[in-house]
Amino acid sequence: CCFQGCHHGSFLKYYNCPNLCATQLFSVLKFYVLNSLTPKIRNRVCLALLLLIKLCEDLKEEILEITVSQLVAENPQPSVRLLQEWVCVLIALSKPHLEEKLWNAERQAVAQRAGSIVSFIAIGLHLVRVAVGLPEAEEIADRVLSMLIPWTMAQHFTPRLYAKAAFQEVWEILVLGNMATLLDKYRTTYDLIQRVPEMGNSIRALGKLKNDFYLKTLHHVRHLSIETIYWEIPRLTHLQEDEWIPPHMIQPYKEITLIPVRNACDDLRKSTPAEWVAKAAGMPLPGLDNSESDLHFNIQKKITPWKSILPDLEAMANVAKKKPQIGGLVVVASLIDKPTNLGGLCRTCEVLGASEYVLQSFHFTEDKQFSALSVSSEKWVPLKEVKVHEIPSYIEYMKKDGYIVVGAEQASSSVSLMEYSFPMKTLLLLGNEKEGLPVELIQQLDVCVEVPQAGLIRSLNVHVTGALFIWEYAKQHVLK
Repeated sequence: CCFQGCHHGSFLKYYNCPNLCATQLFSVLKFYVLNSLTPKIRNRVCLALLLLIKLCEDLKEEILEITVSQLVAENPQPSVRLLQEWVCVLIALSKPHLEEKLWNAERQAVAQRAGSIVSFIAIGLHLVRVAVGLPEAEEIADRVLSMLIPWTMAQHFTPRLYAKAAFQEVWEILVLGNMATLLDKYRTTYDLIQRVPEMGNSIRALGKLKNDFYLKTLHHVRHLSIETIYWEIPRLTHLQEDEWIPPHMIQPYKEITLIPVRNACDDLRKSTPAEWVAKAAGMPLPGLDNSESDLHFNIQKKITPWKSILPDLEAMANVAKKKPQIGGLVVVASLIDKPTNLGGLCRTCEVLGASEYVLQSFHFTEDKQFSALSVSSEKWVPLKEVKVHEIPSYIEYMKKDGYIVVGAEQASSSVSLMEYSFPMKTLLLLGNEKEGLPVELIQQLDVCVEVPQAGLIRSLNVHVTGALFIWEYAKQHVLK
């Protein structure tokens, strides 16, 4: 869909293309393994959406609704999130009456997923940037600043930093554009925001965010090209290289492409991936020595013989993908929300050969408490992301695939762990640290299994419980 044609609009409507895209985004892609085919499909669908908006004007509202719903409902990988926000910006710019839909969604998003506010902040900043020179530029900037101000003082760490960085960028746009009315209106607020102190890590994080290519450099109109969306964005968001398409492959067809093949300037070519993108992709941090880099404090460097054989953690990850997975145990920890427990379980899964480890969000793997317990095991064990509200449908999906669902829970009909024989294809569901397994999920289990106790304390820590279950499974199937 990069190429011009006289019947694209009617073709897309006839085959109901936005609904096909929605099906891909909401059903097929609910559960996916990091670096598997499914995230690649998600990225390709978003590329298609970005190009579709130039082909059929009367589908824009539907595409906007699909995209905003996805941003609010899920926490997509960096490349997908960037493309989805780009789609929203271009639609709102070309259809001003749809902009209000964005801000209505932003007001409702807080209750559903506070983290999604970051996307609306980025959309607002880019709307202001691409609107420069248009008659409605000041009106758009006014609405965006009104949206940003409350978030610059929010308790949520990430939205607050994004809002501060975005406010600073918008302010610079106002100054360069000589928008005197808005400068006078918001000057006091700007001064107050500048004076509110950030401490320690917040200062460093804010500094890095202000230099992020996505917030600082990318222009959603000037950089809308084949080179950007098929080469620079995959590179800057750490997509696997088989998803990169070099511009020279499209160059022979430049006369019939809907958008330019190459960028007019080289600022994106000079950009490097943001640190948060590198972390989300499990890649080495840019400009740092993998083996012993820490921005905040000095730590002891232990001898790690494998580092003399494998050049870096990226190489370790590649070897891990090639390692045959032993057994068929899938450990579902989506109900657990403490990084220490999740990190310890991840390490146990890797050491004892679990086939897969399921979390409610990949972002836990970026937490320092998680890393302290996991000691990089997340790079070796296959990970999957399943949100809490998706667990019931995920269980049914796995049952159809032949898995027996075992719940670690003390219930009236529980079987002792010492007496239970695990099937080869076992899905182990672990409960929340405080509440355990919800009643509705217990009803979906094939069997409840409990750890026999001799003491007075009611239960074990969920990490310890999970480790005992994984060990018993490993004794029966993996370590024979």
